[in-house]
Amino acid sequence: MSGATYVHIVDQDTRRRAQLASQLYGNKIHAEIYESIEEFIDCALTRGVVLISDEPHQADLESAIEAMQMEIGYVPVALYSPSPNPREIIEAMSWGVLDYLHWPCSTADLICAVRRLVDAGERMGRRERRYAKAQKLIRLLTGREMDVLKCLVSGASNNEIASRLGISPRTVEVHRANMMRRLNARSVADAVRIGLYAGLDN
Repeated sequence: MSGATYVHIVDQDTRRRAQLASQLYGNKIHAEIYESIEEFIDCALTRGVVLISDEPHQADLESAIEAMQMEIGYVPVALYSPSPNPREIIEAMSWGVLDYLHWPCSTADLICAVRRLVDAGERMGRRERRYAKAQKLIRLLTGREMDVLKCLVSGASNNEIASRLGISPRTVEVHRANMMRRLNARSVADAVRIGLYAGLDN
């Protein structure tokens, strides 16, 4: 883990919150505690990772996590509970939860889980920065230049692009050259990479 690590603990149980925070503080990891996801959202913090208690009586946790991600952006999340079962774990993973811990957990297991979450968050942060930069670049393109880039991302040749778009191969070359100039791309591969980062392969 690089730099300071922040862990946000969301749990209605005061004792559990305090124990987790103590385990983290003992390893020089900063912990903040909250009684609910709504309280965490209100703080509008975007750095760090989140540990959430999965309570049997808890309201729709999936919707609460989704609302959290939409409100403050992506943050890596792990759940924990005293008796998780495989079905609950699989269901939580389908929501985008990255880990599921058995409570109580050893300090070693807790620190390992936090490291996994931090690493995942850093990877996601890099992807989001690449996406934002690529999106900014492709917004400079004309509609036809965007069409050409999408075709290139799909692996089409100049002749195939011409056939798909109903234009001549020479016109494709002109649009491709203009597109690469606007993207400041040094090669077709560079332009394709920008297109992939922008999500044009979806």
